[in-house]
Amino acid sequence: MMISTVSVIFIKSKNEVDNQKTIASIKRQTARNIEFVECDNATKGIELANGEVLAFAFAGDEWFPIKVEAQLFGLHNGGDVIYSNYYAKDRRGRILLKKQEDEILLSSLLIYKSSVPLISNYLNSEIVPLNAFRNRADVNRMDNPLLYHKENDDIYYLSKWLKSVIKVLLRMD
Repeated sequence: MMISTVSVIFIKSKNEVDNQKTIASIKRQTARNIEFVECDNATKGIELANGEVLAFAFAGDEWFPIKVEAQLFGLHNGGDVIYSNYYAKDRRGRILLKKQEDEILLSSLLIYKSSVPLISNYLNSEIVPLNAFRNRADVNRMDNPLLYHKENDDIYYLSKWLKSVIKVLLRMD
């Protein structure tokens, strides 16, 4: 199946530096069949998108130049949904490899538009539970990371703090 257009739905933020960084990485894509849709939320982006395949990008994401092309290759080899691992950057610029097992980062996803109803409940979030697709779509993961994602600092540091509190409490037993 030949795909004529991939609609990249860019969810912008108030941080203009993050917006420009993400837009620049989308423009560097080696795939040429890209429609750029800029909006405030994923649902509106889907309504505006004309492509058969959808990709999502959030302000602060930096896509590798081959992201769309590599994932299209994966779709051509079977599947309705393909996602990749990714690198996460914290606010200090530290990079962590994220392997996605139970949850999919929305911006690591390439999905046929017909499969969107499966994730429609999660479009206000950056994360989609993998079980949203199970038994209803053919889902494949690419092991190679294809983007840098700017982690939500508050959640990152809160979870780090919570882990340290739990460690202290466990030592008290």
